[in-house]
Amino acid sequence: MKRLGIVIIFYSLFLFISSSILAQPIQFLPDDSLLEEEVIKRRGEEGKQLFNKSMEFYQKEEYDKAIEYCMKVITINPDDYEANSILGMSYAKKGDFKKAVEYYQKSTNVYPKQMILLATTTIFSPDDQDYRKNFYKAIEDYKNEIAKNPNDYRAYNNLGYLSFLLRMDPEFEEYYKKSIEIKPDYAQAHYNLAFYYLFNEDKKLALEECKILEKLNKDLAKVIFRTIELAEKNKANNP
Repeated sequence: MKRLGIVIIFYSLFLFISSSILAQPIQFLPDDSLLEEEVIKRRGEEGKQLFNKSMEFYQKEEYDKAIEYCMKVITINPDDYEANSILGMSYAKKGDFKKAVEYYQKSTNVYPKQMILLATTTIFSPDDQDYRKNFYKAIEDYKNEIAKNPNDYRAYNNLGYLSFLLRMDPEFEEYYKKSIEIKPDYAQAHYNLAFYYLFNEDKKLALEECKILEKLNKDLAKVIFRTIELAEKNKANNP
């Protein structure tokens, strides 16, 4: 398994034990190894070398260089969820949490299980308290933006996204709904809400959001539909 995957699994094991919110729905989300292989295959040999360089720079804490090489990777394959994750992690380390959220969402748009992995690793790094505090500050920044502009639908969506990852605010579902109320055709909020329902094993509500999403962004809708399909197969094979 790739180095990023090893880091993710290590911290996932640590936090799955302590997280009652994540523990129950985790079984519903399938291990879509086929999706991983498809996305990474499109990276190609050149992209693979660039990604490895980005990982080296990230591990050396040379975040600008990590960003530079990851940008080259996503030029080859914009759907490379690992590269988007490294971009999010690098921007977060630099203190640019708005950019971090942007790339985290791109990562989870391609590979939904990445949201769980991010929640249990990058944001909840047990050895980096300042890092966590900065993410909490990002939530306060979004709330301040909304106070200045109550119609900032992006701020509502990102507030919901971060609140869900940090598990600190039970209103994240309402933030997504408020984003949609302000801008009904905002595909990202519909996607996040559909994934939230899927995460909580509410297939009916997830499908309702997917039907709306299908008219706005077919690619995002396909990801949710496929996740539901794989989850159903998992259940059938593991009654």
